Amino acid sequence: MPVLSYAAAGPAGTGPAATLPAEALVTIRASRLDFILSFARGPVDAQLLAIPRWGVWGFEFGKLPAGQPPPVSFWEIYNNELLTTAALCQLAAAGPGKVLKRGFFRTKRHSPSRAADGIYEECAHWPADAGRQLLAGLALAAAAPGAPPATRAVAAKPPAGAALVAFGARVVGYKLQELYRTFLVADQWNIGVVNRPIQDFLQPAGLRGEPVDAPPLPSRNVFYADCFARQEATGPVVYFERYDYRRRRGTIARLPYPWPRKEEPAPVLDFPYHLSYPFLHGPYCIPEAWVTNSIRLYDLRTPVLHPAAGHVLLPVPGVDATLLAHQGRYWLFYTRTDRDAMLNLFIAYADAVHGPWHEHPQNPVKTDIRSARPAGPFFEVAGRLYRPAQDCARDYGYAVAIQEVLTLTTTDYAERAVAHIPSLHPGYPAGLHTLAALDATRTLIDFKRTRFIPMATLIAGWGVVSGIIYGKKGRRKPPAIEAPPAS
Repeated sequence: MPVLSYAAAGPAGTGPAATLPAEALVTIRASRLDFILSFARGPVDAQLLAIPRWGVWGFEFGKLPAGQPPPVSFWEIYNNELLTTAALCQLAAAGPGKVLKRGFFRTKRHSPSRAADGIYEECAHWPADAGRQLLAGLALAAAAPGAPPATRAVAAKPPAGAALVAFGARVVGYKLQELYRTFLVADQWNIGVVNRPIQDFLQPAGLRGEPVDAPPLPSRNVFYADCFARQEATGPVVYFERYDYRRRRGTIARLPYPWPRKEEPAPVLDFPYHLSYPFLHGPYCIPEAWVTNSIRLYDLRTPVLHPAAGHVLLPVPGVDATLLAHQGRYWLFYTRTDRDAMLNLFIAYADAVHGPWHEHPQNPVKTDIRSARPAGPFFEVAGRLYRPAQDCARDYGYAVAIQEVLTLTTTDYAERAVAHIPSLHPGYPAGLHTLAALDATRTLIDFKRTRFIPMATLIAGWGVVSGIIYGKKGRRKPPAIEAPPAS
């Protein structure tokens, strides 16, 4: 691809658009470009807008003032706002035009540089995402507006003097909170049953004070999370992640309900890497094992003794894969660790549960820290389809945000938020991130608290020390999953 360099005539910045020389416009027109990506802040030459087949695209970050803006996410941190927004726009003569892609990000108050880096890293994917949609024959539809966060007005200039010093002190305070959260406390989840049908969770105000029946945890080092249920010969059985800080990984276990008083959970899947989110579909289980770079389906009708016994549905680092049988097709909803597992929702579809699976052309179909990551099975009420999702804007697994599915086809997807449910357990007030029906009248949830767990502190400390000794490493190498030995 040739590189063309021209000096625009006229003012730059956010005033009137600078004008490109006539010979530059002729050369660009001869290149027959599909689109141009503009990194300039301010209007673009109107003659340039009409040349590419799909126009000129540019990024918009938050509500930045005119002139030379501060870094991305600065004002959101300064105003102590929960979310930072970004958009990829098809530019018009007067500035941003049709929004092609919109994202809602958690504002990382403790680190302005990390906040900006995370947003830039995600937005760098968006032009390619839009290009794949065009190659698939889809039109560039305007992005769904969603529910933008309330933002305070921003000043024309960044703070200076005493205001800047006060802001710096606040950032230091945020950093100390983050260090405390990383090294001195850790998440401890548990699971429980609410004696209300799952449709009642569409009206969360009516659930306040509802008792939650939770099993006792065996020790401070262990937690239970990601609960799913199925009916077996003896009654309802709950499958869940059993995490042990001493082993630094989770396994899949099961308990009958009502909870037995002195019975340890029975192991279901125990592999030499972390497992969680044991989604159930008939006799099958789809556990999360993103480190293997695959989403696998296991048949639980016989004991599973080897990781390779699972059938690979998709060769991707999938997180919280949730299967849906709907309108004659199978749909798989998941997030990915290579695109921020709490931010981007992906979909695949197939005619049979074993595949072949096809990725949705709009992937990721949603970029929203408040409702991307799955939080349990779909459920239907009065002909309407609902998807439990995680709200991770405040923290990982802070609440469940139920979404109503409005459109689900092989070329389009849309949903809207209808309910928001924080933890219902007074002893575990810090989060809730799974919602699943136990049966027609009772519902499974999980919930978390933060507490001092010595082993978790040692693990966090070792992570820092090993990084200094051995240097920073990239993503861990996926474990080799070889065929099980012949019996």
